[in-house]
Formats: sequence, C-alpha cells, structure tokens
Amino acid sequence: WTDQSSSTTGTPSSSRHSKKPTGKRKVVMRDSTDIPPPSQWPHRPVLLCTNTPTTLHNSNIPQPTPPLEALPLGIPFEFQTDQFIGKALIRLRNHSDNPSGDAVYFHGKKRIFQAVVQGKFKYSVPVSDVLTGHEFVRPLVNLPARLLLQSVNSLLTRLAPGILVDMFSNQPSALAILAASSQTVNVSKEGEEPDMELPEIPEDTSIMFRNDIGENTLSSKKRKWYFANPESARRHMYDTESVHTFDFYDSFFDASSYSLDLGFCKLGVHQYLDGQPIQVMSKCITEQNNQNQNKNHYLWNFQIWNEKLLS
Repeated sequence: WTDQSSSTTGTPSSSRHSKKPTGKRKVVMRDSTDIPPPSQWPHRPVLLCTNTPTTLHNSNIPQPTPPLEALPLGIPFEFQTDQFIGKALIRLRNHSDNPSGDAVYFHGKKRIFQAVVQGKFKYSVPVSDVLTGHEFVRPLVNLPARLLLQSVNSLLTRLAPGILVDMFSNQPSALAILAASSQTVNVSKEGEEPDMELPEIPEDTSIMFRNDIGENTLSSKKRKWYFANPESARRHMYDTESVHTFDFYDSFFDASSYSLDLGFCKLGVHQYLDGQPIQVMSKCITEQNNQNQNKNHYLWNFQIWNEKLLS
C-alpha cells in the first residue's frame, strides 16, 4: 500500500474548472506487492480488485485484506465505504462471469468497457465536490511525443467535459466532476431506481433540479456541460435519501491489451504508468468537519490491473 498526501504540482494540460481544489490531496494506491501473481487471476490477463478499504458482499470484513478477493466482472456486487453504500457492475468485453448478460449488453455496440455504480450517499455534499477519474502516486514515465499527448488530452476532454489533466507532477491525475463525466446519471426515489443491468439506463436528474425555476429535466449532453462548470455544480447537492445511478462506458480503453484507441493508433498505456493501474474511482474533496475528519474520502475505488503492468 502507498498512502501519500501532497500538494499537486505541475501545470494542468486542460481545465474548465474556475477554481482548482486547494490544500493537500491524499492519494491511495495498492501496488503490485499486494496482489497475487497473474496465474491466480480468475480473469487473466486482467484483475479487478478493491483499492481503498471497502466492505463487500454485506460482509463486516474491510477489504482489501489478505488474501485478495478478486471482484466479479459482469455481475453486480455490493459494497460500502465511509461515504457511500450501494453496488457496482463492471463489464470488460471478453472477460465476464456472466457471458450471456454481457453478450446482450455489448451486442451492436462499439463499447468495450462499462462501469455502473448505484447507491446512496451517506452525507449530503455539493455536486462540485465529487470527482472521478484516475490518480497515481508516482510520476508517469517515458511519455510519448507531444502530438500523442495532445490526442490523449483531446479524447479525455471529449469523454469528460471540464476534466483537469495533470500528466507531469509527482502525483499525476485526470479528474473531473462526477456528474459531468458520467454518460448517464439517474436520481430516483428509493424503490424506483432503474435495474443497473439494463442495456441502457434512462437519464433522469429532475430530482437534482427540483428547487429550480424553469427547466428541470436535462438531456445527458446538456447535463454534462452544465455540471462541468463548477459554479453551476456548486448550486446542487447530492442528497442522502435518493438512489443515485452513474453509468460510465467507452469504446476507447481496452483492458485486455491496456491500450487506448486514439483513432489513428492504439497507444499501450502500460508503458507510461510505472506499474500503476487505472481505477474506477470517485472521491469527495469537501473539507470534512471534526466529526467526520477520519472518514475515508473515497466513495468507491476499484483497480483494473493487467499483467503487462508487472513486466
């Protein structure tokens, strides 16, 4: 385990944030010494596991603790952290514990990855303060030519409006407001939430706008650009009563080869990460009060490994 707190340094290569988060940023990274050899991975060459302490499957045992529990692919699993309680479903094309379900989901789609998280916030927090993305505890290495970096940055900006990309600091990151980067957001009364295994989850954020005058239903595209502005996002809160569903998917990152499809080439990202895995992650940057100061600030944090990271 590596647990580091440091001030972010370096120059972000892209940002629409009007105000960059200040203060120390705590980054947690489970490293290769904490995972079993690839011969023991049930979905080799990939492994899905927890990163930060998480309670799984209604168990009272915090994870991860040895021995490692590999998480299922294509099947929802329940989890709980200090900030969030719910379930997650992660699909990687051609790697599944539910092949028939994945066949239905991926049929006719270019998508090769999906992550759905559904559940309830334990504390009411501003939408602007809940981020998602990737973060690392060591610098990136052997970075490619500037043209390729610009292409990567352009792709990330297209996927997540308002993303803040920092490739050059001692703790690189690519972070965006959660509500601006999810392809679909659904906020429902408890008991009325959508089935997270649906091929397409309906967009519905009307509850988040219930106190506003005027339009209270936004399309997915309008919602992304609206919440990409931190000032707009700061006017809204995640409540503790509603069930929130966040759906992420893309056709660019292939976990099997750990490569990013830029259109004109496939970039093997493992060679730049210095053995650090990407994450399915969300974190809260709200300043915590004395009562909650010891709470883990991650809502969820799962790692996607590939054995190429170990070579």
